[in-house]
Amino acid sequence: MAYTPLGNPSAPRVTSTTSLMAKKGLNLRDLPQLLSPENALIIRNYLITAEGGLTKRKGLTAVEDAGGTVGCTMLEEYTSNLLVYGYGTSLAVYDIAADTSTIVKSDFNETGFTGVRYGDYFFVASPGDKIGRLTQTLDYDAQSANFNVGSILTGGTSGATAIILEDSDGGTSGTLTLGNISGTFQNDETITDDGGTPGSATADGTVGYTYTEITNAPKAKVIRVVDTRLFAGNLSDEPTAVQYSEVDDGTNPPFTAWSNTTTATAGGKIFYRNAGDVNDINNLGNIVVVFADNGKWAFTIDTIDSGGTLKKIDNTVMYRIDAGGNASLQTKEGLFYVNENGLYQLVSVGQNDIKFSDQEALVSEQLGDDFFEDADFSQASLLKDDVTNTLMITYKNDSTNNNAVLTYNTQLKAYGTITGWNINRFMLARDGTLYGAGSNTAKIWKVLQGNTDDGNDIWYEFEQELNVGALWTRKELLGQYVQGELSPSSQPVIQFDIYDKDGKFVENKLKLRWDYNVSGLTAVGFGDSPWGSPWGGDSDVSGTTEQFAGFRGRIKNFQRIHVNISGNDKVPHTINWLSLDTREKAAIRRRNLTQI
Repeated sequence: MAYTPLGNPSAPRVTSTTSLMAKKGLNLRDLPQLLSPENALIIRNYLITAEGGLTKRKGLTAVEDAGGTVGCTMLEEYTSNLLVYGYGTSLAVYDIAADTSTIVKSDFNETGFTGVRYGDYFFVASPGDKIGRLTQTLDYDAQSANFNVGSILTGGTSGATAIILEDSDGGTSGTLTLGNISGTFQNDETITDDGGTPGSATADGTVGYTYTEITNAPKAKVIRVVDTRLFAGNLSDEPTAVQYSEVDDGTNPPFTAWSNTTTATAGGKIFYRNAGDVNDINNLGNIVVVFADNGKWAFTIDTIDSGGTLKKIDNTVMYRIDAGGNASLQTKEGLFYVNENGLYQLVSVGQNDIKFSDQEALVSEQLGDDFFEDADFSQASLLKDDVTNTLMITYKNDSTNNNAVLTYNTQLKAYGTITGWNINRFMLARDGTLYGAGSNTAKIWKVLQGNTDDGNDIWYEFEQELNVGALWTRKELLGQYVQGELSPSSQPVIQFDIYDKDGKFVENKLKLRWDYNVSGLTAVGFGDSPWGSPWGGDSDVSGTTEQFAGFRGRIKNFQRIHVNISGNDKVPHTINWLSLDTREKAAIRRRNLTQI
């Protein structure tokens, strides 16, 4: 009898795959089957947290609706209580406390606005009109003593106070330009100041808004305040130029003089024509950075002693021909800007005489080229939420108006997307409140507030390919576990799609519902099979409770597997991790390569 050696056949390998919900965000560049569990294929309406989990984003809360179908091209903060916005050919101010809007001017020659606050003044650029300034003013009559500019004005009845910036005195009547207003001045009350010889008159109405076109200023599409000058770009007669005002000398109103001489405090004009039309102006310290259609350039305004006289020179410190920039944002991490190739982070402009010395990086490489071929950033606006370290960029996705938002966690270097927002302009208020203005309606929202999009459900989706062994072996899914925080009415659907052993995609192979009430996973359409119970039990301020759930759903003989988490509701939830219990089986038999 032949000898038979002892056999110890190897058992199928059991593995466990845990995903931390793609803490490195979207990766649309690399092959899905080669991605690490830190990357995802879809992240829609989730924010990536520092712990690596996914938190369903908050929504939009409407604060003002001017109506119509024309979107806002400008939204900026004037004071802590006033927002300035532009739509069509109209410029308006929204009073947060009074919840009212006032149209200041409705007959601009062209659409499109940019604006910037400077002290108690607000400056506005529209391409068909010269730059103008917006001020808060109070008319008066029955004047018995002249007012003193720089003094504090007080309402005799209301007790309201303000600083007198300017006085247009017409005799017994006139108009005061006011700043640092506290309280509400009343019509017909006595108003006095605290000057050496106190001024006195009767208020003729209440505080309103006055728009004044600056005679010497250019017509421009872009304005920005840097230090004590106002910079204007994309001039009506010179779209590749940047012109700047004289230095603010402390007199009111500022930025009325726009000379072009070499005097140290004078204004000036500078060009870099090869870069094309100017789209945005920003700064890194004292360096003015200009983003244009076909490149970017930067300059400083330096002061020199010339024969005992201080003079200024414009010193170009960078000029680059590249994809340029459509919009930019200054953050603590440097300047972020976008163009047709992606999102860039500029930390230093480098040296003019050393090519490629800029300290900048394309930080959107993992999104791949296809993403930016389909995205239009020509009307982009950027916003940074420092609480969540989330940079948001609004853009067009197969649309004539901005209808999508790209998110970037600057700490984790992770991307996601937001849908359901038709936002054309973002704004960060000084108190940290985030605002957005509509792209197809003159509407203003608070951003990342509440759990609905202006009363509508938020639709969310996450998809990830999970590596569960070698690419050429058969696998079996034995069970699933998930942990996070749910609201009582949360019911995310967890769906598994596979590639079978022949490499064919099979959608919806297993579908589970994560239910708060039983803290379980239920096979949708296959009966109710809850597992487990609430775990931990602590609740946070959002009303969510920590939940740990599992299910023994099986899928046999697959090559690759995707997990998709989706749903729509008006409540918050967070997903921290998902773990699969799998078995790796034998290699998939293939004999279809031909030897030649």
